[in-house]
Amino acid sequence: MIQYPKLTISDRLNQQRERLPLADLQETFKESWTVNEKWQVTFAITDSLAYEHAIQLLDVQNIIVHYDGQSYVIIQCTKTVSGGVSVYEVTASHLFLPIGQ
Repeated sequence: MIQYPKLTISDRLNQQRERLPLADLQETFKESWTVNEKWQVTFAITDSLAYEHAIQLLDVQNIIVHYDGQSYVIIQCTKTVSGGVSVYEVTASHLFLPIGQ
């Protein structure tokens, strides 16, 4: 059985958290890293009742915490509707913390 890492979304104040099962995102989830430029994750999620609370947290400046031990800040979330189905495409940049934090 494949073990997928956890993907948790949090609001800016870390008061609300929701988990997204990465197994359901596996077709769209991508992690990319360009040396000295950017480290980001992208994924798309289809609107459903199962993800209702997590989708409400897909807002710019909210945080994706604990994906593979790292945190990312959402920099873009776009919603498209096709055939009556909403899909949210998310881009999040790695959250670098100063040494000693």
